Amino acid sequence: MSAKKAAQLYSNETRQIFTAFDVQDRGFLTSEDFKKAFNSVSPKLSERIIVEVFREVDQDSDGHISFKEFESATKYGQDEVSPVYFA
Repeated sequence: MSAKKAAQLYSNETRQIFTAFDVQDRGFLTSEDFKKAFNSVSPKLSERIIVEVFREVDQDSDGHISFKEFESATKYGQDEVSPVYFA
């Protein structure tokens, strides 16, 4: 599979997940949407952690998570290369 095709598939999957979390179909996630989504996939996660994650993902601090912010969060660390040290 080409890199371009893989990127398109990843973007489509990310969009599907975002759409599933955006139950009001507003084009953004509120903190309530975010809490409900996290509670459905990880019910034992504390509300404090969920709020912290929401604040981190909400890059422009407008109280909503746009698709762009959501996609950025899902890609976090994928482009980073870990240095390898040899002793």
